[in-house]
Amino acid sequence: MDIEAWMIRKLFRMNEGSQDQDCTSQGASFREKNDIIFTYRRVSSRSSATVMLEERPNTVHEVKMAVAKSLGECTDNIDVIDKATILETELSDSVTDDIVEVMIHRESRRVPKEKRTRKEDMFEGDMADGDRIEMSCGHAATPENIYRYCLTKLNSNDLGFKCMECSTIWDFAEIACKADMSEDESVFFTRKMSDVFIAESNDIRECPQCRSFCTRIDTNNKYVACQVCKENGRTSYSFCWECYRPGVHPHNCQHKHTQDVLDNCQRVTMQYSDIRGVPQVRACPKCELFIEHESGCKTMTCTKCHHVFCFSCLKSAVNGHLICGQYDSICTVAPVQKIGAKRNK
Repeated sequence: MDIEAWMIRKLFRMNEGSQDQDCTSQGASFREKNDIIFTYRRVSSRSSATVMLEERPNTVHEVKMAVAKSLGECTDNIDVIDKATILETELSDSVTDDIVEVMIHRESRRVPKEKRTRKEDMFEGDMADGDRIEMSCGHAATPENIYRYCLTKLNSNDLGFKCMECSTIWDFAEIACKADMSEDESVFFTRKMSDVFIAESNDIRECPQCRSFCTRIDTNNKYVACQVCKENGRTSYSFCWECYRPGVHPHNCQHKHTQDVLDNCQRVTMQYSDIRGVPQVRACPKCELFIEHESGCKTMTCTKCHHVFCFSCLKSAVNGHLICGQYDSICTVAPVQKIGAKRNK
C-alpha cells in the first residue's frame, strides 16, 4: 500500500470515528434535555436533595425507587409522607406540587448488649426474631415489634401507647430509645402526635388562611382574629371557631350543632359515584364538626381535625384511602347521625 492510499484510509477512519462520537454526544445531550430534577427532603432535614430521573414519579412506589437510587437505601425502608400521613399507593395533590417528604426507617434495630433480656416478647413470645429489650413496666419485646405496634396505633390517631400485658402507659422518650428509632422516625412521631393532640383539643384551632395555630382568650366569643396573619403584614383574618369560615360580626354560622340541621337537611346525589339520597350535611365522625357537601366526590376531609371519611357511608379512610371503594364507586348511605352519641356512650 503506497503512502497516499494509507493517508486517505486513515483520514476516512478518523472522520468516521468523529461522526460516531458526534452522534453519541448528540444522543447524550438529547437525554439530558429530557431528564427532570426530582426534589425530595427527609422528614428530619431542612435541606432538600435532588436526583436526575427520566420521568417524574407519579406513584408512591416510583418515589421510593427514586429515593432508593439517590440514597442507596432499600425501598422497604422508605415511606412517603404527606404532612403527618404515610401514603400507601397514590400521591396526594400537595405532594405532587411540592417537595416530596420521605421517612427513612432503620434497616435493623439494635439492643445494647447490657440491656438484652431473655424474657418473652409480649407480641410473639419465643417466636420473636431478634434480641429483646425490657420496658419500664417489666415486660419485653424486640425493638422492631415495639416500633411497629406504636406506629400502628399512631396511624389510627391513638396516642395510648400501652403495654400489651399490663396496660402500663409508655412515654415517647422510652419508646424512641428502646425501639431504636431513626431520626426521621422520631421526628415523624413527634409531628403526628402533635397533630392528633391539636385535633382533639377544643382550645386550639388552625387558621384557615396561614395554617398557624390559634387559641382564644374569651371562650364565649366564637370570632377569632389570627394574630400571626396580622403580624406578618397580611390582611387581618378572622374566622369562626365553630365552622372555620371567614367571620365578620355578626356571623351567621351555617353549621350550628343542632340535631335539627341533620334531621331536616336536603338529600343530594354524589356527583362522581351517582349515590342518591345522601344527607347534604354530615357531622365529622371524629370531632362532629358539621360539614355541608357542595360538590365533588364522596371523599371528605374535615377542616377542623383533618379526618378523612366517606360522606355517604361515613366509614373512616385508612391512610387517606376510602375502604368502601374509589371516589367514583357506589356504597351504602348511612342513616342520619345523632350528635353527641359518641360522648354519651
